Amino acid sequence: MIVTLTPNPGLDLTYTFPPDTGDVEVHRARTATLEASGKGVNVSRALARAGVATCAVLPVAGGTGRHLRELLGQEGVACRTVAQEGETRVNTTALRPGGETLKLNGPGARLAPAEQADLLAATAAALQPVAADGHERWLAMCGSLPPGMEPSSVAEVVSLAHRHGARVAVDASGSVLVAALAAGADLLAPNQIELAEILPEGRLEPGPQPVSVLAEVARELSRSSGAELLVSLGPDGALWTDGREVLHGWGPPLTPVNTAGAGDALLAGWLVEAPSPRDRLARAVAWGRSACLAATTVDPHPGRHGVEGISVVPLEAPHPASPPPRAPSPDPASPPTPEGPHVSAITRVIVTAEHEVTLTTVEAPRPVAGEALVRSVLSGVCGSDTHAQHGRHPHIALPYAPGHEVVGVVDELGEGVSEVAVGDRVTVEPTLPCWHCKQCLAGRQNLCENLAFFGCGYAQGGMAQLFTVPANRLHRVPDEMDDVTASLIEPLSTPVHAVRLAGSVEGKAVAILGAGTIGLLVLAVVRSQGAARVVVSDVLESKRDRALRLGADVVVDARAADVVDQVRSALGESADVVFDCVAIQSTVDQAVGMARKAGTVVIVGVPSAPVTLDLPVVQDEQVRVQGAATYLPQDYAASIELLRSGAVRSDDMVTATFPLEQAAEAFAASTSGDQVKVLVRL
Repeated sequence: MIVTLTPNPGLDLTYTFPPDTGDVEVHRARTATLEASGKGVNVSRALARAGVATCAVLPVAGGTGRHLRELLGQEGVACRTVAQEGETRVNTTALRPGGETLKLNGPGARLAPAEQADLLAATAAALQPVAADGHERWLAMCGSLPPGMEPSSVAEVVSLAHRHGARVAVDASGSVLVAALAAGADLLAPNQIELAEILPEGRLEPGPQPVSVLAEVARELSRSSGAELLVSLGPDGALWTDGREVLHGWGPPLTPVNTAGAGDALLAGWLVEAPSPRDRLARAVAWGRSACLAATTVDPHPGRHGVEGISVVPLEAPHPASPPPRAPSPDPASPPTPEGPHVSAITRVIVTAEHEVTLTTVEAPRPVAGEALVRSVLSGVCGSDTHAQHGRHPHIALPYAPGHEVVGVVDELGEGVSEVAVGDRVTVEPTLPCWHCKQCLAGRQNLCENLAFFGCGYAQGGMAQLFTVPANRLHRVPDEMDDVTASLIEPLSTPVHAVRLAGSVEGKAVAILGAGTIGLLVLAVVRSQGAARVVVSDVLESKRDRALRLGADVVVDARAADVVDQVRSALGESADVVFDCVAIQSTVDQAVGMARKAGTVVIVGVPSAPVTLDLPVVQDEQVRVQGAATYLPQDYAASIELLRSGAVRSDDMVTATFPLEQAAEAFAASTSGDQVKVLVRL
């Protein structure tokens, strides 16, 4: 099964015109055909006509949308449709002899936020059987976005598909392709113009380019992003690259009838399983060519001309090929392991300005007065890391060195250090205060007016073989505590701090919004402190199930329109305290609704954008809104005791560990929705 997602479908009215018969102002069409349309819809139509299992997911609006759904049903295309306000667009295609094509596309109906959520839910439902059929799994997101849907939504689609074990192909243009690249899509399917749009300005000259030039820039983009590229070359066939090899497929010259659906057929042919990339590209080119020979947008018999006559050849690499950075493989070139404090070079993880997670070799740091040199053992991937990776963290600019959740061993001391000794196992409190501003002097060094943060925009991070840090930011790990458990000290300290700011939760009704790592740790803390009843909300069923297993009394789907009423009903009253571990507009609104009247809302998650508050409710119903920023030393001490006591168990929280060479995979796993805490072992 191959699932397609078409956010902005339509009906395509195709007119075929005869050759010019003179200088006339009115051209009369010879034929007119009305078809279901939209790039993803066309991919599913081509697959269905070739007998390949597929499901098209799309919104439909008004009478045009109903007609679109009926046409797909007549063609035998399985669909999951979402009702949309307005009217599905109608696009017009004009065909002239020789394949000259003019397309006029409407903007489409506006897709409201609730409709977008429904579209994601329908996509998830379509992917459910895909995850169980034992074959290669694909979600193809194709075409333009409708009004109201931002390119940032592409990241949600990519994450959703990856959580269901499906690879993601994106066939679009401009900002949508850029967003897909940043979100970790597995395959991009641009044409030459669209390829130029996602490259740095000036990298590809305007106008047609030699295949060798296109192959080189496509390979470079694939190598830097980790995504495969399938580039449509029109009459010259297509290129495919995974960053290591480049294949060029083409066929004998032909006179096209209609090029409007050639790219869609090309992608459809590629998505069908085959023994090798060469076989896939040969079929893809054959399907694209057959679409060029059809008067309709989709050939009634894709690939009817077969792969006979299709040539697929490798293009010579302009430089030695190597695996893309997303999956570095351990080999003789793998990073050296430092033998002690006097090594000259180390390997450090860097999240680059291209949002990629890479390994770099740098000079080994040496401790100055007041510092300790620490050899990393484990470093956790935090939500802050993945948000920063995709440019969504308000305080971390790219590139940066990640790793603020770290456990290590002290290897060397700078002058004057007495807090720790060589050989101590330690964890880092990554806030680096100035110690002399108003907030520091008041004991609120987490709010330091000159604050730096180790592993979050600082020169160094813990996701490196060695690092230096002020020794007074190190906490000794108890001898009886293993390293994996110790890796939770830092992330647990954030919920400990947030619950402390909320006040006593003993005997209280508590709601927790978000069941990611922080939300589940908040759950553990409030349970340890005697909360009477705890309700947890999340958009993912798997996370809700985990929250139930870890002590929630009730879980609620955060996408439900009546989520506030459901939470209040489950609590039996309004919430005394709501911990918002997501911190987006919808969850802040929900939190205030759950806490009214006289409740407390604690903002634990890091907002990626400003949100608004319903101030009349906050004022009139005395809702307290409390921010919670990182932690203080007493929160670290409390976290250590919670871990010692077994109130928080590493077996419940740490769900995946990757070696340093696979740091990129660790970041990807952390955003998959399937993991809680992901660690990198150094």
